[in-house]
Amino acid sequence: MDTITGKSRHPFLCTDTSGMNLLEFDPEGNVIWKKHTGKICFDVWALPDEKILYCFYDDGAARDSGVVLTDREGRIFFNYSSRYEIFGCQPLPNGNVLAGELRNKRVIEIASDGFVQKQINIDYEEENLHEAMRMPRKMADGTYIVVQPGNRRIVRYSADGNVIWSTFTRPDAFGFVEKPNGNIVYTSQTALTEIDKSGRTVWEVTAEDIPQIGVKWLLGVQLLENGNLAVCNWLGHGHENEGTSIFEITPDKQIVWECNIQQAAPNAANFELLDCDLDAAMSRPMR
Repeated sequence: MDTITGKSRHPFLCTDTSGMNLLEFDPEGNVIWKKHTGKICFDVWALPDEKILYCFYDDGAARDSGVVLTDREGRIFFNYSSRYEIFGCQPLPNGNVLAGELRNKRVIEIASDGFVQKQINIDYEEENLHEAMRMPRKMADGTYIVVQPGNRRIVRYSADGNVIWSTFTRPDAFGFVEKPNGNIVYTSQTALTEIDKSGRTVWEVTAEDIPQIGVKWLLGVQLLENGNLAVCNWLGHGHENEGTSIFEITPDKQIVWECNIQQAAPNAANFELLDCDLDAAMSRPMR
């Protein structure tokens, strides 16, 4: 049986890469909504109007990727198709959708009619285009931050696409949040790391610090209003049932929530807690 332990209890939406599903859980860990996408999904958003935005990709020869805005009844309000492998998306306050096309090396803003209104070309010269980008986000100041695991960097691009800040990361970085003080907390395979504006590590939690979690690969991350961080521990690549799916950690490195959902979602990869300010999560963003 799946277990929910700790002082916190959160309802949340999550992706499962093995089952190719989106799932919604109540605070007790019960599945109350499920959608089979049929594709691999690494990013999902719950919108304030009850709609759900997610992206998907197919790692086969077809490379069928896209971004979909739907509701829990299955109605489709937006559908963008791409052949360039989309790992991350974001709903924007103006109604557009942000997406990162890995194999096209660009971040795009898509209008509700499906047309690309803006593109930012990312700086990436490595051969492995699958590693070009993870979790692109447009920040409140109009800049863009992109995790680029293929060259072990997090890069901030200006509104017109120029590199204005860049720093090295641990290997296999994936998600990030920007704190109110400008520091960035990012996930990687074996650590949760906070860096300041100079790129210096000022806080870090490694797999060895939290052995009870069974860290395999930290992916999605969300900054809570109380300063805690919720983190997804992906159990893919043959690590099913070897760790905790999602956990919440305080700034003093105390685990206050553990969520094991392997029965319903063996490979939970990303999530959004639903007992937060969804407007703030979009516009800041906090995940």
